[in-house]
Amino acid sequence: MENIDKPSNTTSNTGADTARARQAAEALGDAAKEVREGVQDASKAAREKLTQHAQEARESIRTSADHARAAVQDLVGTAEDYVRQRPAPAIGVAFLAGMLIAVLMRR
Repeated sequence: MENIDKPSNTTSNTGADTARARQAAEALGDAAKEVREGVQDASKAAREKLTQHAQEARESIRTSADHARAAVQDLVGTAEDYVRQRPAPAIGVAFLAGMLIAVLMRR
């Protein structure tokens, strides 16, 4: 019966355990917040970098298309000049090309 008369330390232990659990929960919440913020920052940086690369690619494609368009226009201009200066050979080449296409189409 001696145990019944002694005050129990269970209440003080439970209070300490609760305090430690609360501190651990707060620490875990803080860590989760830091991770979330880190992920958001990384996501924002990745989005910005991707947007920048997309803009650079768009400009590069636009520049390449402009160069290709200019090259085609130069080629067409050269062909037109050749036909104007030498119409007979141009007509002969066109006739032979037509004949070749006709032969290939029959097969």
